Amino acid sequence: MAVLENAWVIPLIPAASFFLILLFGKRLPWKGSELGIAAVGIAFVLALVVNVQWFDHVDNPPAGDHSEETDAGHADEEEAEEAEDEHALAVGESAAPVLPEAPVAPTSEEGEEEAHAVE
Repeated sequence: MAVLENAWVIPLIPAASFFLILLFGKRLPWKGSELGIAAVGIAFVLALVVNVQWFDHVDNPPAGDHSEETDAGHADEEEAEEAEDEHALAVGESAAPVLPEAPVAPTSEEGEEEAHAVE
């Protein structure tokens, strides 16, 4: 759990390497690229560790998190389910908005008649 609480440090690692490369980059053998590569690698590994711990935290929450539900909590859930049923779509009903019908394009004969009428 300590890694999850300190996950905010992960983006600071590449940021710190940026400043270290600015300060010491020209004095290093590969001009600071080793610092940048190491920082990104460490940040990636820590991000993977945080990801694994997050999935474990979500799948197996601590015992104190919402383990005791009250009757009021169940009543609220039942009311929410009833409200969902009221606003549910009927069979065959679409949630798409109803649009006005598009005007029909004139056929070639109608277009010719209009062109002759203009002349």
